[in-house]
Amino acid sequence: MPVKAFLSIVIAMATLVVGVTLATAVLSESLATVLIPEKATLPVALNAVSRAARIPCFTNGVVSGTVTTKAFEGAIPGALKYISDTFDLYPVWRRREITFFRRYTAPSEVADVSFEELNGVAKDLRTIVHSAYEASGIVKGKQIQDKKDLVASFSPEQIQVMSTTGLPITALPPAQQQLCGRVNADVSFGNAESRTFLMTELLTHWPEAKLKLLRVSIQSEGPGLWSLNYPSPRGTGLPQTIAISRSNRQWPPNPVTSFAFATRDRPVAFSRCDRRVALPSGDCTLDELLNRLQTALGYAIRVPSYARGRSLVITGGTLRADDLADILCELYGWEVGMDSKGQASLARPRVTPGRSFAEIYREQLSMVPPALRMLVSKEDALTWEDRQMALATEGHKDVDWNTGLLVTQLSPAAQQRIVQVFAVQLLGDLTKGGGVLSASLPPPWALHPEQIILGWTPAMHVPASRRSPGRNSSATLQFKVPDGKGGFLSWACAAESGPF
Repeated sequence: MPVKAFLSIVIAMATLVVGVTLATAVLSESLATVLIPEKATLPVALNAVSRAARIPCFTNGVVSGTVTTKAFEGAIPGALKYISDTFDLYPVWRRREITFFRRYTAPSEVADVSFEELNGVAKDLRTIVHSAYEASGIVKGKQIQDKKDLVASFSPEQIQVMSTTGLPITALPPAQQQLCGRVNADVSFGNAESRTFLMTELLTHWPEAKLKLLRVSIQSEGPGLWSLNYPSPRGTGLPQTIAISRSNRQWPPNPVTSFAFATRDRPVAFSRCDRRVALPSGDCTLDELLNRLQTALGYAIRVPSYARGRSLVITGGTLRADDLADILCELYGWEVGMDSKGQASLARPRVTPGRSFAEIYREQLSMVPPALRMLVSKEDALTWEDRQMALATEGHKDVDWNTGLLVTQLSPAAQQRIVQVFAVQLLGDLTKGGGVLSASLPPPWALHPEQIILGWTPAMHVPASRRSPGRNSSATLQFKVPDGKGGFLSWACAAESGPF
């Protein structure tokens, strides 16, 4: 037998043995028994899992007074679910550690998203969405005319194909493709463009913002509409108003299965990263954990100043420095890199917009930190918002909310609650399934416009007496993208010959 063939067989067998060994190790760990006593606190429960899995456990935030209501005995997967259900956490089990993310369902909890961080998130999302919006060639104020021009440009032969088999966008002449691209981009990014702009504008004018409680009418009952008013920067002299919608936003349950881990690859950019770090056991601050990391490495690492006081719960043990750095990146939506002075840092990702939304889509996912994604994934946003506003304004019962109060007259904690409520209001729909900033189910026509197939539903006969003035057709233009299952996902707009 040739030597090269013999070596190939040896390497293959060795790889198989190693693979089987690792698989056996993972299986044996998952089958290890976890014992959690009744009335156990979160640190006690985490330590029980850590002992069974033989790896550290992490969670962000302070320890609440919640305790387990009954004892648990079983395998690690069941223990993770038991802990998550009891303490309102979201678990992620990796080879090196188990991380629990707080879900912030309890109204008393305030998410680890500071005003400064939220301001950075809003600006970054605005930059990315605006880049995708402008890349399509959209001219502000001409979106409606683009739709009219597109419909008017279709020949009878094109409409016939669209009405039957569908017309691929790639089969259109260049001028029609450009029109289609602009119309599609306006639908895909127009809402995100508007909302991210309002969020950045609100944060910029926060010191001037006044909190008011609006009533739909004098006779209206109920909680009313909380709103923030601030001077318009457009020179109109009229205040800008952003109100919390009372529309039905009972969103379907969102397990948040991919929100925190769709970030870019994070190449480790500092030296001596294989050194081991002794982890604290129990409650600690990020500052304390960072000091241990820096001691192991022998040099300083910069982190955002707003995050240094954040709390964690850790079960002790040791980790490689690069593993610990990556866990912190995962918890807070950061990346490892170098700052402008050449110093190692853990910080928010930098915005580097690409030429198309598909190219920058993965990047924008990393712009939204896990804590903020948790906030916008709530199943019952209205109840959460009402409770947050009630907590933010308690102690101010003598305020005439029709006149309003400057938000800066409220406590920092109250301001944090309010700004998070308005962030959920403005950004929530964009980051959910079907939203253009969704991590799990983005609109396919935004990611893959080259796959669009145009459809056309002919107008139904509408009696003249029922037609709107200037409208004499109700045909529908469809933008469809294959869903990979033999069907299509689509959006549609009225293809009327009159005004849109």
